[in-house]
Amino acid sequence: MAQVRSLLAQGYTIGAEYANERRFKTKSWLTGGTFSGRADQVLGDLEGFLQQHQGEYVRLLGVDTGAKRRVLEVIVQRPKDTPGEPSRITTTKNNSSNGHVAAASNGNGNVGDDIASQVRALLHQGYKIGTEYANKRRFQTKSWKTGPSIQGNRESDVINQLQNILAEHQQEYVRLIGVDPNAKRRVSESIIQRPGQAGNIQSNGAVASPRAANRGAVASGGLTADVAQQVRSLLSQGYKIGTEHADKRRFRTKSWQSCSPIDSNREADVLAALEVCLVDHSGEYVRLIGIDTQAKRRVVETIIQRPGETSNNGARTATATAPGQSYSYASSSRDNGNGNGNGNGRVATMNLTTEIVSQVSSLLKQGYKIGTEHANKRRFRTKSWQSCSPIDSNREADVLAALEACLTEHQGEYIRLIGIDSQAKRRVLETIIQRP
Repeated sequence: MAQVRSLLAQGYTIGAEYANERRFKTKSWLTGGTFSGRADQVLGDLEGFLQQHQGEYVRLLGVDTGAKRRVLEVIVQRPKDTPGEPSRITTTKNNSSNGHVAAASNGNGNVGDDIASQVRALLHQGYKIGTEYANKRRFQTKSWKTGPSIQGNRESDVINQLQNILAEHQQEYVRLIGVDPNAKRRVSESIIQRPGQAGNIQSNGAVASPRAANRGAVASGGLTADVAQQVRSLLSQGYKIGTEHADKRRFRTKSWQSCSPIDSNREADVLAALEVCLVDHSGEYVRLIGIDTQAKRRVVETIIQRPGETSNNGARTATATAPGQSYSYASSSRDNGNGNGNGNGRVATMNLTTEIVSQVSSLLKQGYKIGTEHANKRRFRTKSWQSCSPIDSNREADVLAALEACLTEHQGEYIRLIGIDSQAKRRVLETIIQRP
């Protein structure tokens, strides 16, 4: 579920509540606790929770522990549902890029892959729909203005009104609000339009997010989808984001200067700050820095802007095709800003999403080794993973080829990608890249 990954990336805690039909009618939900760990661990725990409460209502909670409030409540299982259906927690193998910036609450791109689905879910639970908008200056200061009220509770009417609001506020940020009229509180907040990336409603009634329409292209203003994915990956691992800039002379002498610090760990705020940095230092080199604040060290340095070119002309481009099709991944032989070019002039076509490709590239740049594990459905439930053939190379092309072979060899099974710090002898990443 994209919402779960998005909430975790923004630093929110995931929780769940359950109720039988009698308790559901009286809104007497029972607490199911919270789920911690990486996104795939949380998704696995949620799947187990759904299995445990089959025949009952289960709702997913997004919790802002700092503000001590809920940012999202959405029912993910009903008594007649079958646990494990792709429409809820477990997702089938999806080869569509996640190069957008996903946002479930206070986020910055779309709600999952289908905003219309959230509108439908909110209306079905009796919530009202509202909107807010802000120009770039107000967005940075979080000074949102209330949008026109949305009347009615029919999905088609609400979506039509949403489309009108998006058209009225082009070149501005627009966010969708879910409101509980009884408790007089918000249950959901999500950005559905950004300046220069107008949201639109497709003919089938689904809302196409601004980023979903630009997957594999520019993810946010002057940021590529790869950069947005790298930011998301770093934040999800608890790292801070920083930037440095240099003119051509300073670049040659490696005398980088620090940009304004980015204090937030919310993806939307970080991406907005990066966009501002690129604009402030147009015509200069700008590099993104991932910082481990506890170890007081840098975990990644990558150039995201060069003089005379926009950031989407960087060293790596990923062209996304329709969901379920393969991706063509081009790696150039140009240097990555640290004097090391990852490319070999080779182009590999494979059934790996651009998100996986970016993750592999990021891990290799940090000096980590790549591994894989697989499990059938029975072993997955008991968390009894089996190791795949080891990947000895640290060349990106070789690693991607090995991953592709692993996916083919273990079709119909769960496969997870592992990032390994060989010096510390620990895992730095575990993420599922294939499901039955």
